[in-house]
Amino acid sequence: MKFYKLISLFAVAGLLFILSCGTEEKKNELEKVESVDELIEHMDNQAEKIDAAPDSASITDNKDAATNVAPVEQLTEEKITAAPVSGDYLSKPFQGYIASLDALVTGSDGRVNKAKAQELHAKGNLIVLMGSDNQVYFVYNEDGTFAGKRLAGYANNQKVGLLGKAKVIDGINVFIMNLIESM
Repeated sequence: MKFYKLISLFAVAGLLFILSCGTEEKKNELEKVESVDELIEHMDNQAEKIDAAPDSASITDNKDAATNVAPVEQLTEEKITAAPVSGDYLSKPFQGYIASLDALVTGSDGRVNKAKAQELHAKGNLIVLMGSDNQVYFVYNEDGTFAGKRLAGYANNQKVGLLGKAKVIDGINVFIMNLIESM
């Protein structure tokens, strides 16, 4: 029993010693600085140490790196333009066409006419916006309700314009619509 208490006492003492060593070192570094000029020089030296760290190119060349980061040069224009659009479309409309999500999933362009879109919406199928950036957007009204019924009414149009805000939420493109018009 005394043996376990002795081990516990040594463990606590060792832990306190380790914790006190780390804070004392930082404290001593700052106590060496006596004036503002010396503090600025000390900070510049610290910045030089950081700048001397390996650059990102040498990190990406290491095959044992924990993460693979593609250099910016390897990104193609196609990959950049395929990124979802986020932002405000309050003065200039975001354009696209009305589509059935089921039809898009099966490989077609998803276009449906007004009657078919209203029928699909009544059955509970999702009516979405295929944006001009070739991204699918789930459209909601300002009050937070899904705007499938409202979109179905514009399905005969080749192109529609929406005013509101585009967002990407957990990787899903969402458009909060204020107004929809034929284009």
